Amino acid sequence: MLERKIYYGPREIMRFMGTAFLLLGAFFGVFSRGMVNASFAVLALWALLAFIAFGRGGMVPAPPRPYLAGLAAYFACYLLASLCGHEVVRSLRFMGKIAYLLATGLTVWVALSLTKGFARKLVPYCYGAGLFLWAILSLREQGFCVACLRAKADLGIIESGAVLSQVVPLMVGALALAVGAGAKKRLAFFSLSLAFGALCLYLNCARIALIAAPLLSAMMFLAFRRFFGKAWTLAVCLAVLVLVGAAFLDPAVRGRFQAMFDDKSASNHVRYARWSNGWDVFKAHPLLGVGPDAVPNAPYDSLGTERGPREEHDKYYHAHHVFITVLAEAGVIGFFGFLALHILPLLYVWPYRRSPDPITRFYVWGAVVVFLQLFLNGLTDNVFSLKPLMYVYWTVTSIAMYGAKCGSVNGAERGPAQEAGELSPAGEESGEHPINGETRESPG
Repeated sequence: MLERKIYYGPREIMRFMGTAFLLLGAFFGVFSRGMVNASFAVLALWALLAFIAFGRGGMVPAPPRPYLAGLAAYFACYLLASLCGHEVVRSLRFMGKIAYLLATGLTVWVALSLTKGFARKLVPYCYGAGLFLWAILSLREQGFCVACLRAKADLGIIESGAVLSQVVPLMVGALALAVGAGAKKRLAFFSLSLAFGALCLYLNCARIALIAAPLLSAMMFLAFRRFFGKAWTLAVCLAVLVLVGAAFLDPAVRGRFQAMFDDKSASNHVRYARWSNGWDVFKAHPLLGVGPDAVPNAPYDSLGTERGPREEHDKYYHAHHVFITVLAEAGVIGFFGFLALHILPLLYVWPYRRSPDPITRFYVWGAVVVFLQLFLNGLTDNVFSLKPLMYVYWTVTSIAMYGAKCGSVNGAERGPAQEAGELSPAGEESGEHPINGETRESPG
């Protein structure tokens, strides 16, 4: 009897490694800061080597021009602000850190291109599994006590809330596809993922997450409402009412929100002080700001105000607000660069929100979710430089852009069951064209 031998060449090995690193980054990104940093660092190194070795011959199509234009606009504006700022070396060093984070989108693009988009169907499963681990680690940390105790797994407290409010709405979209397809195993998996996601939000008890996650989940539900029948719609609505009601029966949860209106709250005082300081810096330097990461010394160098001993000024290292921080660091010019970085990719994928390819549609709405989450969370914290949050942001956005440019499905619009059936951990999307730089589906 002849045995069939399978040979794996360098290209196949590199493809497998790229898929593995990307999925590990998605999985660890939900609950472990150290592991996700290591995963994406290795993925970035892999992408560089893979692009040098196999990037020719159209295997890695050029990323969408609007995305590249947004990157160019951001770096041009921020480089100008750095060179014209008060602390050039410090600003340039900070720009190096930001460049590494923003390279995540390009890294994921290379990985998807060389693996023909296979990983994009598995990423939701990694996020769902990550929610399980987040809950287990946090319960262990709290002595398996289910309470609003500001749990954070192995992330920072702000990072945990931000990542949860990104990932939980994505589980709603994945559940919708499972319901439409009638896939019982996937339905059970993503239902459990959502249940654990709700538990994680309660354990974390971050106010912005408790606000953003339900709102963005509702938006995702409405985007995929045709996948749910009346029974599922009623069940989801009842579940949401019960969960929200049960959460606010907890005095700790109510206290978290009541503290927002407490003049004696230390958290409020810190935020007000930082917002005021950042706004003062912006008013003193409205065009180009004081330079990236140069806000801490701005009161001494430019405002001429006395706020106490110099060593205490480290508490003003950012404005605790994304937009005020951007305005203080890079002025109006940098603010437009920041908006271009985020809005141009979203405008590129938005026409594909009704794509006949269900995976593309899922990630387009996912890109909308992470975009809105960044801007909502940015109203209370400077989350732009948080690595776990930006890993999720650029992974989802890059997959959405890849689907818009390279993934398409032949034929007319299909029913929910046929569309939802495509989110499967095995196989390629049916009817998908070969990967090349020119192929692009028409907007639905």
